[in-house]
Amino acid sequence: MGPVKKSLFACKRMPPQPGVNDENRDVSDGLDATGFLRVANCAPGPEAIEIEYVRTEDLADTVDAEADGRTLLDRLDSKDWVTVCQALNNVRQLSLFHSVAAEVHLSAVVPKVLKAVKNPRSALQKTSLMALADMFLAFGDKMLESLDSLLLQLFLKASQDKQFVCEEADRTLSALSASLSPAAVLEKLLPYSKHKNPRVRAKATVSIHDSVARLGPDGIESFGWDRLVQVTAGQVSDQLPEAREAARKLIGELYAAYAFCYQAQPENTFYHTPPEPSRSEPDPDDMEGTSGNALQEGLADVASPGTGEPQQVSEKANEGETIEAAWGRFCSKFLSPLDVQAILRVFSSRQ
Repeated sequence: MGPVKKSLFACKRMPPQPGVNDENRDVSDGLDATGFLRVANCAPGPEAIEIEYVRTEDLADTVDAEADGRTLLDRLDSKDWVTVCQALNNVRQLSLFHSVAAEVHLSAVVPKVLKAVKNPRSALQKTSLMALADMFLAFGDKMLESLDSLLLQLFLKASQDKQFVCEEADRTLSALSASLSPAAVLEKLLPYSKHKNPRVRAKATVSIHDSVARLGPDGIESFGWDRLVQVTAGQVSDQLPEAREAARKLIGELYAAYAFCYQAQPENTFYHTPPEPSRSEPDPDDMEGTSGNALQEGLADVASPGTGEPQQVSEKANEGETIEAAWGRFCSKFLSPLDVQAILRVFSSRQ
């Protein structure tokens, strides 16, 4: 007999504890199979509500998928946060166990899940982030169109002060990078590497690294060396350690791919296809809950270089030249001498 699946969501009346917000407690010990139904029995009162958050691998299917699906949108709009939590967990169940039927409702469900992400109640934030992670896993590239509205909020939640929400947002971003096509995700991520909020830049750079790691040498070459090398130059000297560390890891990925291509191609000629110039602007509604001028100014104006025409970057080896020296010369085609030095210093420190 296999392991018993945990209930999705449970609450139980607890004696109030001064200074303790039990709503935010991540409970490791699950309740029995009736725990999910106890939500309806939690009467209002001074007692705290304790939430159990169940990981994806421990989820059980919903008892009545058809009934849950019929009432899902109404419950997601409920003013009762416990009801919304139940509905968000139903989103997880329907996404993972009934993805074909649930797919037709994606365009209606995603904005309601995003509304819960923005809710000031941290239990709703965490549960909605878990729902998004499961949606990324279940629907993959079908979630690409939703990224324009989701990414900024995910970056903001991943950089806030509440650790357990921050960690959940990081897991959601990891699920995004692991489940969607990396090149398509990178197109959405790159503008955030120039965001005015340094914490957003840092989280975006981490996600960029995760997506580049899935591209491989051929994918990096198809996407465009210049675009990715310029990201590393912008972040390797960033004010936040997380951005600098992600940039260092990204430099390692790009160098490994360059070394592979350099050795595999006899004439060491690289190709890239720059996109049409584009501009990304933030949705003012997505900036709520932030503070400070740097957070409010939103995305920097970003224009990607190039005309969209395929371009060739020739990189022929000089006699006796090392790959490391060739890498520095290659980067100099896209970067200023100071930026090249910064990248080479990082590379040298990792040897």
